[in-house]
Amino acid sequence: MKNRYFALFSCCIPVRGIGRSTICDVQRGTYYILPNSILDIIIGNTLEHNSVEWLSDEYGDEIVSWFNLLVEKECGYFFDNRALFDSFPPIELKHIQATEISNSIIDFDEQSDHPLSKISNELSILECEAIEMRYFFSPRLDRIKSDLRKFKKSAARTIEVVLKYRDDVDFDDYLNLFYIFTRLKRVTIFSANEEKYEEISEGIFIIYTLSHVTDETHCGIVEPELFTVNLNLVIDNLNHNSCLFGKISVDKAGQIKNCPSSQKGYGHVRKNSLVTVARDLNFRKIWSISKQNISVCKNCEFRLICIDCRVYIEDQNDEYSKPKKCKYDPYEMKFLS
Repeated sequence: MKNRYFALFSCCIPVRGIGRSTICDVQRGTYYILPNSILDIIIGNTLEHNSVEWLSDEYGDEIVSWFNLLVEKECGYFFDNRALFDSFPPIELKHIQATEISNSIIDFDEQSDHPLSKISNELSILECEAIEMRYFFSPRLDRIKSDLRKFKKSAARTIEVVLKYRDDVDFDDYLNLFYIFTRLKRVTIFSANEEKYEEISEGIFIIYTLSHVTDETHCGIVEPELFTVNLNLVIDNLNHNSCLFGKISVDKAGQIKNCPSSQKGYGHVRKNSLVTVARDLNFRKIWSISKQNISVCKNCEFRLICIDCRVYIEDQNDEYSKPKKCKYDPYEMKFLS
């Protein structure tokens, strides 16, 4: 009988935490938790050096049970020759920056009077791919349409709108926006009277939520429900700051910032160029702070599937401080109240 060997599929990325580990399946968008001792054996024995049978004799039947579970979840496979192992090379986890700016947030309150045509033109120069427009009030439908028209010639591939519920605008009114503005991909209505999630077509959504979003401080929250398992986020967390890399924002007062919640501004958007700010090395400095550098996060098994916030941090004097709104303790392996 031939010896069997075990390996993870290349789409399943192992992450070792201080107390336990995860395997992140970036193809299926899920993750699995396992003991560090098991992951150490798997990582140390993915080649043909030690067979499953030898590992069973050395470590007991538990290791084989983990192999079988991972095969059942399609995270790994058994092989009996090196040729099969070589057919699943590891994924390249280096980041390739396709554009100067990947995404932008533009915030509004009832007093906001942003030069949207200027913003649209400058974001297009930066080849910004995604724009999120957040209204912390209940804008009239004609206001939304007028604002979206300013981005008709934008280079952005996707636009999302977040706004407060108003009872004189119904579902069909929002639905019609997608036919008028083809790059609009998502409309989220907060402070609604119901929870409703409608996928209009593939990748296009209308979402009603009971959540109340009063201003830009409603961000930086870390919860298991917000974990996202995909290759882009894993790569970002390994190489850059997963929230601020490639981002430029305009807050409700018109200040250009890394994030609307940031204290530091880079001038008013009416007087300053988004292009000039985006190319400023001081503006870009925070982009390089990855989860591998951040206190506590660097020991967390969830660090590659969690968005990092560098605005709300535990110690404002330490740029590598743990996110303030994260209640997970990787040393205790539980979320604290």
